[in-house]
This record gives sequence, C-alpha cells and structure tokens, in this order.
Amino acid sequence: MNMKTLLNEINDLKREIKALENKKHELRIAMLPSGVSYDWGRVKISHEDKMVKYAIKIETVNKIQTEKALRLYDCLVLLEDVLCLMPTSRCRLLLDLKYKDVNNVTSWKDVAKTLNLNECYTRHELYNHTIKEAEEALKELKDTKAYTRISEEK
Repeated sequence: MNMKTLLNEINDLKREIKALENKKHELRIAMLPSGVSYDWGRVKISHEDKMVKYAIKIETVNKIQTEKALRLYDCLVLLEDVLCLMPTSRCRLLLDLKYKDVNNVTSWKDVAKTLNLNECYTRHELYNHTIKEAEEALKELKDTKAYTRISEEK
C-alpha cells in the first residue's frame, strides 16, 4: 500500500459512510405510516410488518456502516502514525486538514485558505512534496501493527 492509496481509501470510506447514513435516513422516512387505503379487494401489508421489514434493512445498513467506520479508524490511525514521522510541519498540516476530518472532505480551496497559500500551489506542488515525504514515513511503518492490519484487510 502506498500513501495515495491510503488517502484515496480514507476519502472513499468517508463518502461511503455518508451515503449509508443517507440510506438509513431514507429508510426511516419510508417507515412512517402512509395514508389510509380503503381498497378492500387487496390484502395490504400491515404497518407493523412494514416497520419490521425496514428495521431489518436499517440493521443491515448499520452493520455495513460499522465495518466501514472501523476500517476508516484503522486508516486514520495509520495516517496519524505517518504524520508523527513527517519532518515538515506544513506538510503534516496539509494532510491533517485534508484527510483527518471524519465528517467531511475538505476542499483544496479551504486547505489553501487555512495555510494562507495559493490554491494551485497547495494542490499541486505542496501536495506532491507532501506525498513524497509521507511515502518515506510510511516506509518506516511497514512492520508496524497498524500497517499490517490495513494491508491484510485490503
């Protein structure tokens, strides 16, 4: 596993977890009782059966979301270990701002603004330097428990 793969996986997992949260929200809305039907000719699924069906779906989504959250946690632990070994504070800060916030994916514009730098410079030159520095730090972590756990699960 290289650094770009790790960072892409972190972003992918964040997006997948967010999508699963939205799916749970949609399922909860679908569980709400709908209007009353007076069509006596057809057998309708009772509201209780409908709730059980949706509760099972929500439970399944919760299980998948938990697995993804644990994987994200392992990736973030490895990222934190990499950050501790990186010598340049600006590079550490860039990765910290861009990837460690679990709730959202920070835009390059926001990162550049926080670092008080040009967005183009931040996205290309500084990011490339940061990746090289992070790759060196990641090589030092190849035998650690966090690295092997991430590599084995993939």
